[in-house]
Amino acid sequence: MATCGTPVHRAPLLEREREFEAIKALVHDAMGGGGRPLIIEGPAGIGKPALLKHARDHAAGGGFRILTARAGELEHEFSFGVVRQLFEPVLAATQGRQREALLAGAAGLPRSLFEPEDGTTGDEPAERSFSILHGLYWLAANLAARGPLMIAIDDAHWADRASLGWINYLARRVEGLPLLLALTTRPPQQSQEQSFRTVL
Repeated sequence: MATCGTPVHRAPLLEREREFEAIKALVHDAMGGGGRPLIIEGPAGIGKPALLKHARDHAAGGGFRILTARAGELEHEFSFGVVRQLFEPVLAATQGRQREALLAGAAGLPRSLFEPEDGTTGDEPAERSFSILHGLYWLAANLAARGPLMIAIDDAHWADRASLGWINYLARRVEGLPLLLALTTRPPQQSQEQSFRTVL
């Protein structure tokens, strides 16, 4: 059920030794700069949140900073909603030179998502823009450069299309970073976006 790129055997919640070992290995690899995606896939009620919590607890014990988001069915049309859940608390808590360092270089490209001007959100241009995805990747990379980072997204099958595009972009580039991207999702036939499983 937990793996680096593809789903694995789905077992009862009380018999998860294989999944726990896979999570432990992925956290260890990410800590050393060998980041990979962790996908926890299964139907509703199989215990995906419990496995994600196990991964979060294990990563926290290893000194990881953890960013969390939970996608929702009623927020599916909110462009970059999951991305905002992940990064807005960090940016809101970071001021002055530290904030500018996080948004330095290419990481400043998605600034309009978090600092809208004239009451606008910039959603439409951002959603179509490769530079926004690239900038969000560098924002994550800048955070990971400060220490191991875990990005944990629950119910990713409900994520908005713009956020899924970024998840896709990041998942293909985490190798070499101290970053663990962990997701829970339902099988493709139960996902809001049928393209979701193609991104990882």
